[in-house]
Amino acid sequence: MSKLKKIPGKLNKLQQHYVNKAIDMNLLKGDTNYQRYMIVCRSRVGSNLLVSLLNSHPDAVCYAEIFGDITSGIGGSFQGSTAPAIALREQQPVDYVEQYIYRKYPKGIKAAGFKIFYYHARTDQWEKVWDYFKSIPDLKIIHLKRDNQLKVHLSRKIAAKTNKWMANGAQTAVEDKAVELVKEDCIKDFETTENWQAWVHEFFADHPILDVQYNDLVKDRQATMNKITDFIGLNRATLKSEVRKQNKEHLSDLITNYTTLKKEFEGTRWAGYFEE
Repeated sequence: MSKLKKIPGKLNKLQQHYVNKAIDMNLLKGDTNYQRYMIVCRSRVGSNLLVSLLNSHPDAVCYAEIFGDITSGIGGSFQGSTAPAIALREQQPVDYVEQYIYRKYPKGIKAAGFKIFYYHARTDQWEKVWDYFKSIPDLKIIHLKRDNQLKVHLSRKIAAKTNKWMANGAQTAVEDKAVELVKEDCIKDFETTENWQAWVHEFFADHPILDVQYNDLVKDRQATMNKITDFIGLNRATLKSEVRKQNKEHLSDLITNYTTLKKEFEGTRWAGYFEE
């Protein structure tokens, strides 16, 4: 694999929109000879950070939650958030993916993909898209996880309370973020996530899967991104992101009933989640 290289500027959303339109109109030559990939995960495990890092690579395209909230389009694609794209996604999800995600790109693009949460596209109308993904022979799966599921559960509860799903603007005060957690809710969330993680390896057993840990992405970003770019056939590069961690405080500061909850989990296989 080649040496690390610095990243030049990329096309902005509007520029990319017009480039894609020119390809659709045969004014520019497009190419489908690139690596298709998908990031599979649940929310609050660093997926926004990973998408942002991949999008800073000059030879990569990475969309956000293409089957998430309809108001978000495909999470950053100028073209994909238009009314025709949203309508196509609703009615013919496979056609939508082929026209807007795994489409023709300029020849320099070496890898194109998106992120999808375990529980996305599970309605009767959309669920067939999972079988479509499974049927793509060269599709590669980046499986993003986070070891400490208590921090995942807590992060989701805080985001729901503050309605702040990404770090932007001023930091939220600890007292405005702190939440009370219920043991039974935690266990249900832990077990559900474990089941989804096992499902990924079973469902995509015939595909290459790279397991990526959030902590590795944060603590050793370059080495972790090297593994990811190697996996999807990109040159190694120094990638950048403006995505910041939202909750830097200790668990004991953010969980109002921390002491009681920690005691309730003593002797369980999740007791280690309370180690800071």
